[in-house]
Amino acid sequence: TLARPGARVAAAGLVPSQVARATSAAVPSSVAAMLAETKWMPGAAPAMSTELRLYRPRDLYSPQNEAAKMLGGGFAPMPTPEIQRELRNDPRLFATYGFKESFGVDDALAMLETWAESA
Repeated sequence: TLARPGARVAAAGLVPSQVARATSAAVPSSVAAMLAETKWMPGAAPAMSTELRLYRPRDLYSPQNEAAKMLGGGFAPMPTPEIQRELRNDPRLFATYGFKESFGVDDALAMLETWAESA
């Protein structure tokens, strides 16, 4: 049934138009989309060079990712220690920003291509 506009819901004290009945999917804001597509996060691949570069968050590996540390051999770009401190090494925050959480075959091939270009 439809409630008349402005009628109060007895239990919650909300106007019916404010009561959500269906679940809604999270839609990223335009700012979140811009941050995902822009190289703004400082990071470094220690074996490549000591200079910092800017990366898209999705191009950096989560410091919680042991496979990237082990298999990446220092060639996998990680966020700077300052960023890691600011994010309190919390895996949920790294996931929220979109850091890579796995190290797979595609990642290994990309590293081999990088090595081949530098040789």
